[in-house]
Amino acid sequence: MVSLAEQHLTDTAAQGRLADDSADPGGRHDHRGYPESDRAFRLALIGRLGDPTLTRFIRESRDRTGFHGNDSEAGRQRQVALAAEHRRLIELAEAGDTEEIAALIARHVRDWEPVLTAALTERLNRSRRSPGR
Repeated sequence: MVSLAEQHLTDTAAQGRLADDSADPGGRHDHRGYPESDRAFRLALIGRLGDPTLTRFIRESRDRTGFHGNDSEAGRQRQVALAAEHRRLIELAEAGDTEEIAALIARHVRDWEPVLTAALTERLNRSRRSPGR
């Protein structure tokens, strides 16, 4: 993201539409559509760097990590916040603000940690309670 800010990103209408869609995928108020809209936004923005290896790495990394906790109340609240953060990432990249974009992307990732931890803990607890263990 810092590299995008260093380039003073321009012509961001497509990324803006994807950022907006991540707030409400398809206008359905359906959290299940969030992973696909988030993925599309992320790949469109990273793709602007013109580095197919990096884009593939980001795509594959995100696909492997999944969206644990996405359907929880905390996960839905994070999705709303993330849409605003996506818009802010675009603004910072356009402005060339490398320091703030680095700080925002760190918070953007870190703020999912409690949601992810709770979801994985619940999943582990369910597996321990399931018959045959």
